[in-house]
Amino acid sequence: MSESSETELSASIRSAMETMGFWVERLQSGKLKGGKIRLCSPGTPDLLIVAPIMAFVEVKQPGKKLSEEQESWHARARRYGVQVVTLTSVSGAIELGKIWLKVSQTRDWDRIGLGG
Repeated sequence: MSESSETELSASIRSAMETMGFWVERLQSGKLKGGKIRLCSPGTPDLLIVAPIMAFVEVKQPGKKLSEEQESWHARARRYGVQVVTLTSVSGAIELGKIWLKVSQTRDWDRIGLGG
């Protein structure tokens, strides 16, 4: 897959989550001639789920690993109790979305095994 394919996967995941009722913001976006605009610190995940729960989503092509910067960012977020996940497919996003919708009704992350 090319970089644009990961961008397309991210857009498809965002669309699927929004269809399920999530408020989703793209974080790492923007390009200028000759370079990129960095809107967040290196390693910041691609998407922020704002509601009905709050979590960060890193989108990766299947089989690709997180960079060192991404691993570090994810570890730091988890130390602060922030939910951060890596998704590699729309179907995975939909399955996780179903869990998150259930959680948003109970507000009990630990009860279903997703505690920070």
